[in-house]
Amino acid sequence: TDIQLFYERHWMAGMATRVTVFHKRIQNYGGYRLSTGLDSGHFGVVDEIKDAGLQVSFRINYGKANTDAKFGDGMGGRNRSKWPSLAGEFTWGRPGVLGSSYSYTKLRTRLEHRSSLNRLGYVDWMIEGGKLWGKLPWPILFTPAANQMVLGDKLAFNLMNYLELVTDQYITSQVEY
Repeated sequence: TDIQLFYERHWMAGMATRVTVFHKRIQNYGGYRLSTGLDSGHFGVVDEIKDAGLQVSFRINYGKANTDAKFGDGMGGRNRSKWPSLAGEFTWGRPGVLGSSYSYTKLRTRLEHRSSLNRLGYVDWMIEGGKLWGKLPWPILFTPAANQMVLGDKLAFNLMNYLELVTDQYITSQVEY
């Protein structure tokens, strides 16, 4: 289950912030079992992972009236603004807060834009990075978007399998002409 309660404020055209309180419960499904490392060096099965905390995000997209502050909703650079869009997200989790079991801090930022090349068309570009401080199970880490479908996803890595890679820090860039 994933429960989110948020408040979003649009300060002016092209600038929005969002404060979110969230609670996630990840449980075993089918034949898959979540496991954890024990002090003895062995692994033990965990029934569920509880994650809860506070998330603050923002988006500055000068010149675009309908800007929302949700991080990572596709490439927001598809607006016709002459300025790049800047987005950021800060997540804070502490044990005991709303039933959470983990202490961590996450930070993600993204800069994106559609640059016009006049009669030659346009270039969509995006640079994104993230860092996580704390010790977490893999479902809470950063998971790059993979694409194993016949249809392409512009923001996914088409040669990567689902959950092939999870990481605690990353930087990525994408350019499409």
